[in-house]
Order: sequence, then structure tokens, then C-alpha cells
Amino acid sequence: MSGSDISEKITLAILVERTDAASIESLLRENNFINSQFKIKEYEGKIAIPIKSNTVTHIDNYNFSLVELPMSKKLSSKSPHQMMQDRVKSWLIEQQILANHNELLDDLPNKWEKLGSIALIPQFSLENKHWQNVLEHTSQVEISNLWEIIAESIGVKSLGRQQEISSNQMRTSQVILLHGDSGICEFTDHGVTFTLDVTEVMFSSGNVTERHRIGDIDMTGEVVVDAFAGIGYYTLPMLVRSKAKHVYAIEINPNSIKWLKAAAGKNNVEKRLTILRGDNSEIMQDLHNVADRVHLGILPSSKSAWKNAARCLKPEGGFIHIHMNCKEEEIADLAADILCEFETICRELNMDWELSIHHIEKVKWYAPRIRHVVIDLQCR
Repeated sequence: MSGSDISEKITLAILVERTDAASIESLLRENNFINSQFKIKEYEGKIAIPIKSNTVTHIDNYNFSLVELPMSKKLSSKSPHQMMQDRVKSWLIEQQILANHNELLDDLPNKWEKLGSIALIPQFSLENKHWQNVLEHTSQVEISNLWEIIAESIGVKSLGRQQEISSNQMRTSQVILLHGDSGICEFTDHGVTFTLDVTEVMFSSGNVTERHRIGDIDMTGEVVVDAFAGIGYYTLPMLVRSKAKHVYAIEINPNSIKWLKAAAGKNNVEKRLTILRGDNSEIMQDLHNVADRVHLGILPSSKSAWKNAARCLKPEGGFIHIHMNCKEEEIADLAADILCEFETICRELNMDWELSIHHIEKVKWYAPRIRHVVIDLQCR
């Protein structure tokens, strides 16, 4: 790629005089030598015409030179998925794979998670028996070309395959990098810059509406405890957009902490952030009566942290954002149960607060009939 522009690529071209360009272009088209993916361009006073291969060695009555130049890709009215299908079909033909095209093309990804310059395709894309057979009998060089075609069709530099998030306490990413130099990416969402390595840590794009909602709450002057900080999914919006006075971010995964620190620096909020590494059940014990707001962003349930969250609030109370998974038809019951549970917690801790459900947010579908919800509990 040329610089950071993924619309350009170093491409073979022939360099001709302006006066000869139209005639040479016509001859090349007649022989199907032009690489139609790229635009013809002016270069150093001459015309560069992209070609498919270096088999063009001689054109009667014309002088030209073979060069490799950064060439701009043509804009297409086709969707990335359609372009991917077209280009992969051409790749299959080049590999002399002439059977099962429909089954192979149908198994290409039609959705992906795009994080800056990297895209993550679903775990089971290109995994059916026909693709398994193709990939088993294709050289690594050509497989690399296939991944590059898919990345370019999506419009990214790097490509990864999603895997199940590890079930350990670290919730480690197990993304497999298919194309590109590394899994490091950087992107801005709703005015907040995130940076991470997708092969090291997870990022949930499905929580985008909740990140935006939290970032749009005015937290001016507030101290916040983020009990499950990760790479800063909510810590950073609270600092950058909500203007929280200070956030205590608790995280046990050292890789997540590394990328949270990096992003805090890029957003210039590191002076208002304290990162505490370890198990929040222990660390929150040292944060009693410090917070105006506590964020409990863990699924499927944040219940293990409820009592400590109440302890973290200042004596005058505040807000607790409680993330949970719940059946759609049981959301109202869940809110009532949370209210009842916290009333019990407050009695045990001798906290004389009036409790109320301030807001219920349906974030996304987590599984069939299962919602990821956030219950905003107000204590005052």
C-alpha cells in the first residue's frame, strides 16, 4: 500500500508518451491486458496504464517502459460483498478451480467487524467442506493472495478471523490474523480514539450505542469507578465526552491495561485516570465512599460486584450502571429484582438511600431471546 491510503496499491503499469496513450490503450484492451481495477494516471509528464502482468514486452511502432507505481483503485457501484465475490471467482478460475463456485462464493463473509484498518470476518467464513478442500490443495502464496483480495474488497489493510473469546478471567482475544503485518488498529468512535491489538484483546462493536449513551451523560465534576474497564470501552467515553473529573479503572488483564494506557494518552486524559490492576472484588474494597458513579460492564451478570459497588458510592449516593443478560420478556422483573436486592444491600451496609430505576437501556441481542440490558440505578 502507498502510505496510509488503502485505495492505492503498487501496481505494474506501462509508461507511454501522451501522444501514443490512446492508441496503446486501445491495443491493450483488445488483448485484455489492462488491469481494469485501477485508474489510468498521469506520471512525470507521461501516461501510466495499469496492466495485468509483465507479458507485455513489445508493441509494434511504439516505445514504452514497464514500471511499478502506486495506482488508485476505481470506484465501484457494487457493494464490498459483490466485489469480493467477483474477485474471488476470478481467483478460483486462476487456480483452475472450476467446480462448486456457488457453494464457495455463498460462504464468503457478507458482514464483518471493521476496526480502523482491520476487518474481522466471522469465525466460520470460508469453512464449509468445499473451502476446506480448496485450501488444503492450494499453496500458501495463493492463499495469502486470497486473503488480500478479501481485505481489499472490504477496504482494509489487515484481515482477521474471529474466534470464541476465551472463557478465562482475562477474556483473551483469540483472533487469527489472516492478512497484514499486525493486528494493531486505531480508530475514532463518537469523538473517542481507541487503539488495540485484536489478537491480544477483545473489542465489542455491538456495544456502540451504549458507549455513545454513556459518553453523552454529563459527568462534570464526578468521580467514577469502572469495575470492568477492559481497554476503556466506557472509561474513555466517560473521560473524553462526559467530562468526568476522575475515573478509577479496574482491570485484571495486562494486555487490556497496556492498550487502555495507550488510548488514554492519545485522548489526553491520562491525568484524570487511575488504572488499578487486579481483581475488582479486592480493589473495590479500597475505594469505599469515593465515587459519584459506578460502572459494572460485565456479562452475563455483574451481580458479584453489586455490594462493593454500593460501598464505592459516596455517602450521599449516586448512580450504578448495571449490565446484565436477560430474556426480553423478563426485563421488567429483572429491574424489580435489582431494586429489591439493592434495598437488602443498603440495609446490610446501613445506607439510608432512596433507590429508584432511573433508566433501562436495551443494548443489543446477545443470543436468541436474550437481551444485553443496562439498568441505571439511582441511589440518593
